[in-house]
Amino acid sequence: MVRESATQSDRAGGARDGLTLIELLVVVAIIGLLLGLLFPAVQAVREKTRSNSCSGNLRQLATAMHNYHHINGRLPMGADCTVAQRISRCHTWVEYLFPFINQQAVYDKIDFRLNTNVAPNSAALNDLLIPSLLCPSDPKAGLFDNKRWLAQYTPGPAGTYSMGQSYSPSGGPLHMNWCPIPAMTPNINCLSAGGGARRGSNGVSLGAPGMFAGGPVAYGFDHCTDGLSNTFLIGETLPQYSDFAYYFVSHMNVATTNVLPNTAEAAHATCTWECYAPTGGFNSRHPGGVQVMMADGSSRWVGDGIDYRLYQFLGNRKDGQIASLDEQ
Repeated sequence: MVRESATQSDRAGGARDGLTLIELLVVVAIIGLLLGLLFPAVQAVREKTRSNSCSGNLRQLATAMHNYHHINGRLPMGADCTVAQRISRCHTWVEYLFPFINQQAVYDKIDFRLNTNVAPNSAALNDLLIPSLLCPSDPKAGLFDNKRWLAQYTPGPAGTYSMGQSYSPSGGPLHMNWCPIPAMTPNINCLSAGGGARRGSNGVSLGAPGMFAGGPVAYGFDHCTDGLSNTFLIGETLPQYSDFAYYFVSHMNVATTNVLPNTAEAAHATCTWECYAPTGGFNSRHPGGVQVMMADGSSRWVGDGIDYRLYQFLGNRKDGQIASLDEQ
């Protein structure tokens, strides 16, 4: 007798090849569910990597500030404006840090005696892109058209591009031509005026309560009487929302703590007038907060829900309030 092959026997017994449509759909559903669970984890890992890179960039800038201070006895000016310039097309804090962040070649091209919008400065600053000055968590970080704010402050006319400012020095609770959150009683949140720029017929800088002013004044660490570990030095921001958030704009180029962290996007969506004030604080694309460097060079996290008064105290270098981020 000839025996049936195993395959023929299976077929005769009702066995089948492959999967039914229902079984296939179940398998696809399970794979989709697993991918759905895996995707957020992958995204979280990627954001953690971007966040760490951003933190490293901030640390590099804070170290550069400390090295500059070691040599010069003070931090760089927020904006090195002459009386004639007042607030327009002056050289900014970051240009003076170029030798300390591996940009000596760019620094050597700049003539600090001339405005930023004339040769050789315009060629050196426009279209300049330095990856370590951009936060990789922000997909919009990069070059922006110089027309965004009347081009009178930028290193070039409309149609030319310069680098948006992803990291802003801290001006503390600084008045930015107006204060989106009005002055409290006592006033701890709306100090100085005009971003600390030059004002009046004598062109004197008004200064700022923080470690930097958007004008020709430079503070040393000895001016920080509240303690370096208790005072903001520099933090993240989102240049797409603030017209003055360019590295080479010399007006309103410091961050204010008058507005809480990560409020720029919502403010920009509803603001119709002088929007640089409500968008001029610390902002990021990191979920839940922003990264800052304290004046002692330590890296800290500031949550979106930080107490408002505490936030003002941490921005002010000399208010007599010894505040700590451990209290947030």
